[in-house]
Amino acid sequence: MPKATLEFNLPEEQSEWRVTDRAMDWALAMWDLDQWARSMIKHFDIDKYRLSLVREKMCELLEERGISLDDIS
Repeated sequence: MPKATLEFNLPEEQSEWRVTDRAMDWALAMWDLDQWARSMIKHFDIDKYRLSLVREKMCELLEERGISLDDIS
């Protein structure tokens, strides 16, 4: 079975390591957001003004998984 090893120079690459370490959580949070957005589009009349709801929901989903956008800065 193939294996991969990632190396990081800590503490210089701490944020890169943190993003890599939480990659599955990021992916699942974005999948949850996509499912929510699809449901909103299907069941509600969404306009551009309401796109702010998407951002708020994204932040909520990330927070539920202990993820912060600050992790990548």
